[in-house]
Amino acid sequence: MFDRIKNEFKENKGEPDCVIDLIDEEDSIVDDYRLTENQIVTVASLLGHEIKL
Repeated sequence: MFDRIKNEFKENKGEPDCVIDLIDEEDSIVDDYRLTENQIVTVASLLGHEIKL
């Protein structure tokens, strides 16, 4: 899913509204990806969640 997000959404290089972290089995951050508020709402809906702004 993390790779799909990186492929489908342009990373927000400015001040991010949200950061998605990819973590390993030991809960260490392997990678992160910055998104805008609109992008994170779309990602949440892809995961079956609804966010109301």
